[in-house]
Amino acid sequence: MIEREPLPTDRIIADTGPSAVGSMKTNDLYLLYVADGTTVLKFYRGSDPWRRRTRERAMLELWNQHGINVPKLRALTLPRVSRPYLAMSFVPGPSLRERLRGKDGAEVEKLALLDRVYREMRRRHELAIEAKEPRLIHPDCNTGNVILSENRVVWIDLECEGRFADVIDGAAAEICKFTRWVVRDLSIDSLARVCEVLCGAYCGLEVLLEYARHRTCCRPLQFLHRWRNRRRKLVAPAQVTTYDVVDGVDRTLSRAGWRHGLVSRAALRSRIEAVVSAHRTRTGLATPPVIAGLRIHREPSISDTAAQTKAPSPCGHDNSIDGETASRRRAA
Repeated sequence: MIEREPLPTDRIIADTGPSAVGSMKTNDLYLLYVADGTTVLKFYRGSDPWRRRTRERAMLELWNQHGINVPKLRALTLPRVSRPYLAMSFVPGPSLRERLRGKDGAEVEKLALLDRVYREMRRRHELAIEAKEPRLIHPDCNTGNVILSENRVVWIDLECEGRFADVIDGAAAEICKFTRWVVRDLSIDSLARVCEVLCGAYCGLEVLLEYARHRTCCRPLQFLHRWRNRRRKLVAPAQVTTYDVVDGVDRTLSRAGWRHGLVSRAALRSRIEAVVSAHRTRTGLATPPVIAGLRIHREPSISDTAAQTKAPSPCGHDNSIDGETASRRRAA
């Protein structure tokens, strides 16, 4: 959010111009004192502001119900204000973008911080896939919309409308978009290390990363998309594209022993749903790995003994697409 001195209520009512405290492309943000703490007032402007305000309110209520860290809604009525607005709790702390771009802290510390964010994203994706609830996918997930507050990862700015086919497609799209922003903030040279952290956080759910690769690299007219990507990279080598992300993830998983086959997107969806259901049935919540240095590592558990009879990945999970494929691999 905006960390400035809160304004008294009478000034907010009198001055609703975009330069009062802070302004975004389509919204104005204000801070004010109330009895139960500092409150953020978000005034919506631009195209269809009432619809965006209604959507963000519904998203905040839904995410709060699922135990996801988002600002709390505040009951606040401002007289003589006709513009659509929403009152929510103020979340102190820097954004992830500020931490990644900042000069303080070594890269290893930033990657450890990024690992925490990816774990929270994975937990949210598992909730969304299990409940088949696409509204648990962040429609505009970038590093500026993640606030690091008192050892919590808080998600903000939920007003946009997601454009994806289903919840799994949305989760894959969010991973790719968010990782592009991360690499932009750190630098293109950090791509391989960021992909290691991403693959470590989604250990056991690598099939979702495979789906993200499939939706990008298996589109029709692939040669044309690749050619356009190469042309963009020639013009701006430091630019981070979706192909950079999925190719980096593919190289990381290949080094870890992951083998993907030529399967349909529907088969991948079924596999993702099965893996998520198995994780949450066995543990209640998925157990993401920890990062040891920059290597993918996972604490051993009792449930790993059953996976040792299958074709295990280095993370201790079955990485086969289906039982028939796994049988052919063992026979070979």
